[in-house]
Amino acid sequence: FVVAGVMVALFVGLLLAGILTTQQDSELLPGAVSETPTDALTSCPAESTPDQPGPSDQARPPGAENVAVAFDRRAGQLMYHAATRGSGIPETWTLDVCTNTWALAQRGDGPATDAWFLDAVYDERAETIVTVAGAESAWTFDLPTATWTERQVPPFADVGPVRLVHDRGAGRTVALSLEPPVHMWAYDATGDEWHEVEPAGPLPYDEYRFHVLVAYDRAVDRLLAYHFGHVALFDEVAGIWETAGTQAPAFVYGGYESYGGEIVYDEASSRTVLISDGLVIAHDAAAGDWATLWGEERGEYVDGGIAVEDPVRGPLGGTDHHLA
Repeated sequence: FVVAGVMVALFVGLLLAGILTTQQDSELLPGAVSETPTDALTSCPAESTPDQPGPSDQARPPGAENVAVAFDRRAGQLMYHAATRGSGIPETWTLDVCTNTWALAQRGDGPATDAWFLDAVYDERAETIVTVAGAESAWTFDLPTATWTERQVPPFADVGPVRLVHDRGAGRTVALSLEPPVHMWAYDATGDEWHEVEPAGPLPYDEYRFHVLVAYDRAVDRLLAYHFGHVALFDEVAGIWETAGTQAPAFVYGGYESYGGEIVYDEASSRTVLISDGLVIAHDAAAGDWATLWGEERGEYVDGGIAVEDPVRGPLGGTDHHLA
């Protein structure tokens, strides 16, 4: 999207809305639950035009270096939270993916956009967007009412940056620290409670400062972590990370905040898709296979890519991914 003269590389994985999977007849770790709600919006209305650009003269969100983006599956809209460079005033925008139109939902409220790190994820069980701004602030955003609510201070103040991922099988949001030794927390957005998860062992990597990409792989009902060509899956019941499959193509990504590498699960193809340095690669965790979907390795760090799932507009060519 061209925003305030700045090209924001927003990769949207075109996903199918499938049947939610849950873990049953097993003891889950603290903070886990066994149910998730049904998706509210699974396809665009017949009269909509999801494949056509929105109005060229429409107002758009500000270009920014620190951005929180998440897709609200209940509302079928994308949330974009940032501040115009130099203003320091946060703005929250929504994108209707069926009409490709932006709307300013909130201005002046919500998490600070000058935090060290900013991340957001949609929590399906609580039907809200969970956002962390630095290590001292957690918020939830209710998209239908455009309401931000500040929540309990997260417990990772002394750990450094984290990545948020929604574990659909366990029905909870998970925060994974990026600095060794790795810590994990489960967040109950309904009760506003954090629970530390203590895996039986660390991620099986020698060094992973700022470079771990994490997604929930629905096909195998596991958290999937990628690190320079290596993949590990988190067993929710056993509480351990296990190496899985064959080594992936190791593309260049990372930098200080690792925004050059992004990861998203593609429901249309039942694969986890990773994007960076001119490459789009996909991992089939069930089969342990890798495939290159687009581009070729350029051996350089590409900044600004944000991968988000879009379960409404698929399938368009099945495994297509669009750079807008």
